Amino acid sequence: MNNNESGQGKALNSLRKNESYETGMINQETYNKINWSKVEAENKTAKTGMIVDAGLPFIKGDTLIPVWNLKGYEFLSSNYIPYTVNPKLWKYY
Repeated sequence: MNNNESGQGKALNSLRKNESYETGMINQETYNKINWSKVEAENKTAKTGMIVDAGLPFIKGDTLIPVWNLKGYEFLSSNYIPYTVNPKLWKYY
């Protein structure tokens, strides 16, 4: 099952437009051409020698107002690729 069939894309933002038929076909073709084993190998290589995983830091300033908050970008860590995005732009390989 590809990401288009999962229905998860609608949960990200209910106000956005759906992909056009052409965009969907191009994105599906691109997704099918990606060498996912190469992507996994590159990710594994990138993590080799990592001392600690910082996770998604939330750093407060002197006034307790967040100055660094990556929690809002947590969705980027999932394996889900939004159906409106070209898969080559979403994953690094």
